[in-house]
Amino acid sequence: MLHSSNQNQARVGYLYILLAGALWGISGIFITHLSRLEMSNAMVTFSSLFTTSIILGVIVWFKSGWQGFKLSRRGLGLMLILGVFSKGLFKMAYDGAMILTGVATGTILLYLSPFFVSIMSTILFKEKITLEKFIALCINLIGCILVVTGGRLTALEISALGVLLGILSGILYALMTIIGILAGEDDTPPWTSTFYMTFFGLLTTIPFAQPWKYAQVFTVPTYWWYSISFALLPGTISNFLFLNGLTYPIEASKAQIVASVEVIVATLVGVLYFKEALNYVSLIGIAIMLASIVLMNMQPSSSKSA
Repeated sequence: MLHSSNQNQARVGYLYILLAGALWGISGIFITHLSRLEMSNAMVTFSSLFTTSIILGVIVWFKSGWQGFKLSRRGLGLMLILGVFSKGLFKMAYDGAMILTGVATGTILLYLSPFFVSIMSTILFKEKITLEKFIALCINLIGCILVVTGGRLTALEISALGVLLGILSGILYALMTIIGILAGEDDTPPWTSTFYMTFFGLLTTIPFAQPWKYAQVFTVPTYWWYSISFALLPGTISNFLFLNGLTYPIEASKAQIVASVEVIVATLVGVLYFKEALNYVSLIGIAIMLASIVLMNMQPSSSKSA
């Protein structure tokens, strides 16, 4: 069990993760507006990562000059893995799952990730899967299903390839938490880690996005408004908060559950911004997901720093 000072630090770490998840939840606003410019999903991803990389590069340079871009060989390797798999390939697997199985099924498959994180963290960090943690994982998934389907299970679509891509997206999303914790042990400044993660993710998307085919969109003012906003909020700030949160003495499996607030925020964005309907079943799902986050953080921590 952690000392009280470490417990307070852990709470700060989980707060960063919570804020990161909330900011990821508003991504739909920018994705929707950018896709209306007749851009492919891969190009929308490229646009976000491209602008985010520029912003992060400027921040790193202003904070530390060229010294800020220095990274250990281990740190560079971890950021390469994180950028390629948990930024570039993850996004394309997730988008592919949603196209083939629908948004509801794709989202549910993505949020199998807390289970994958629990398995990985048990092997790598010797975290224990307690009964309370297992219950929290299960009710979080149930809450997610209720939120995204509104209780209408007919909203779920089955496609073998789509399900495979959805499971893959969950594994790659889980990998972001695991690699992020390992990177946090390297004492690399979070701004530097976030820059390299985003930059390597950007390079991964280029062959799929083929941005040279969308040269005309770069002359549209609306593109830059939504691209910069997307890069600042769900891009720069959220990824910094997430990686910074992982440098605190927190448990990987708990972090993934806390980050699932993204689903709740995304649902509220749909209701408040896009005027989508929200039924009582979805509200119950939101309450269940919030309960799982509270349950996860009521039990004593046994983090890597314990």
